Amino acid sequence: MLKKTMVVQSNSLVEARYRLTNLEQRLIFSLISKIRAEDDALHEYDISLKELSQLMGIDLADAYKELVGITKHLMSRVLSIRSAQGNLVHIHWLCRAEHKQGSVVLSFMPDLKPYLLQLKSEFTICDLAIITGFGGKYTIRLYMLLRQYTSIGWRGFELKELREILGIEKDEYREYKRFSQRVLAQAKKEMEAIDETGRNKCDLTFEVETIREGRKITRLKFIIIKNNMRYGKKSKAGNVGKSLQKIADSAIKPQPIARQSNFPEYWDEFLKYIEKKDPGLLPIIASDGPECMLVKAPYTAWKREFKQ
Repeated sequence: MLKKTMVVQSNSLVEARYRLTNLEQRLIFSLISKIRAEDDALHEYDISLKELSQLMGIDLADAYKELVGITKHLMSRVLSIRSAQGNLVHIHWLCRAEHKQGSVVLSFMPDLKPYLLQLKSEFTICDLAIITGFGGKYTIRLYMLLRQYTSIGWRGFELKELREILGIEKDEYREYKRFSQRVLAQAKKEMEAIDETGRNKCDLTFEVETIREGRKITRLKFIIIKNNMRYGKKSKAGNVGKSLQKIADSAIKPQPIARQSNFPEYWDEFLKYIEKKDPGLLPIIASDGPECMLVKAPYTAWKREFKQ
């Protein structure tokens, strides 16, 4: 069984435009998983062929030859991403690949440093074992895009935007029906797969709502559903957060703006209000988890407005 290893990347990288095969993505994310939180520079990462053959699902006897081909092709791949200044930047993934007898040494392009190192906010964490368990190239990308919004419970895309993020060419799956079958249905099937014990292999799945302009489908709304990987059950992601936000909204509206800007005083009153309305939510708030951040979102907006 694969050791639980996490892939951490900036949200900008999650949303970047690029087109990689399934095996190329597995290799890239295996490489990202080698980065440590304290790293302040990108290093050369020496990964054994045995480890990569397991992560990528290729025969160990063929691993050397397979990886020579994969890395050679990957060296020419380019991703399009927005810089901190909002500029569009084109970057190669790798700058070097050295193939040794029992391992391969890989180096990221230095330009990727802001998107991989010292991430303090606006980043997404995924389990490498889940990522490498997917067989479809679009499933990996869609999973990460939804994983980014798990605590919110839903995510919307312009259909054109989503196609660009996934690297789908203009002449591919031009009809929505085809796109839905080959991309969305396949991803949903993989995210809902179960193992031999009846447990979910993935921690989330989704439902899709289509939004039309006239007769044409132009937007998609993904309802993110959490999979219980221990028992094989599902629950709507963000339900707790939405409940908290609903209570927060009803508590906030009667409050004068000047008082809303005073967070410590407001927060005490808010906790008393929640205790009265639904005391079962208090442990969630105390945990300071992602659901709790939805409750704190109004304060963040006030702080920005009042520049406090």
